[in-house]
Amino acid sequence: MNTELEYARTALYRFYDDADRLLYVGITHDIEQRWASHARNQPWWLDVARKTVDWHPNRPVAERLEDEALRRDRPLYDRSGRLRGEVEQGELVNARLALETERALTVIAGAIGDGTFPAWQLMPTIGGLSERFQLPLVAVTKAVDALERQGGRIVRFGDRFSPADPSEAPSEAAREHGGVYFLAGRIFRDKPFSLPQLVAATGYSSSTAQHHQRKLAKSKQVEHVSMSPDGERLFRVAGGRRG
Repeated sequence: MNTELEYARTALYRFYDDADRLLYVGITHDIEQRWASHARNQPWWLDVARKTVDWHPNRPVAERLEDEALRRDRPLYDRSGRLRGEVEQGELVNARLALETERALTVIAGAIGDGTFPAWQLMPTIGGLSERFQLPLVAVTKAVDALERQGGRIVRFGDRFSPADPSEAPSEAAREHGGVYFLAGRIFRDKPFSLPQLVAATGYSSSTAQHHQRKLAKSKQVEHVSMSPDGERLFRVAGGRRG
């Protein structure tokens, strides 16, 4: 454990279901990051109805209180996130997660099929898909993983995904720099494009697109060709559709 983190202010948090049963007890230095991880990965997150947080001066104090809470209050799920020997309820949780995942798979696959998410344009983030379609994060995560495994229906570029055209599978090299070189080549072909156009077409933020564009320009994969009438620099993918 990093010494600085060991003596940093630490949260002891508890999750309860809608019957006010204690589901889980944990500690963290970063509530937002830790809860997002639970939401992406834990089936029991679907049952969380109430949360409490108590901050403590350092990790050793929080760990001691966490141990006491685990022994005294016996949350439904242990420190590893596994159900405490209640097989029937565990099967119900897993069955509900399977249903939610199937629903997410149907909704996201449908949005790809009807062109809502076109080939070679970045889809919303996992969180964005969850919010847009009102689906649990953990179910969206599993659905997206399944789509990636299903014959490359979607392709991962860093922490983002894009619907794929099966006839144009990107190489590992093409996935570098967030896939910007590959995506821009498919979207713009050999036509010049500005940074705002790249942002609009790929779904990357302006700062992220600019970061990747600079790296690509340095490696001569993208070249500056002219200026637009409104003063924007125009670029072209070197080689048009490589990747």
